[in-house]
Amino acid sequence: MNNKEEQEVDTNVNEWSLKKILIRLVAYPFCLFMVGAGVFLLLRPINWKSGFAGIGLIYFGTFYLYIDLKIILKKSNHKN
Repeated sequence: MNNKEEQEVDTNVNEWSLKKILIRLVAYPFCLFMVGAGVFLLLRPINWKSGFAGIGLIYFGTFYLYIDLKIILKKSNHKN
């Protein structure tokens, strides 16, 4: 399969199926919780390792949100 065919297969996936909506209803609040916990750990560290854990939580929480929103926006712009 060449690169163009792979891109066409990816654009045919429905981003608004019931399964994906339910996953987002759980994942988005969890990501926001991770970002909030990360900020809390940065502002009030328990020990010297807490700052690193806070940075990690913020990174992983924002990474999923960024990638998922990027995919949604890319597919919505592709259809127009």
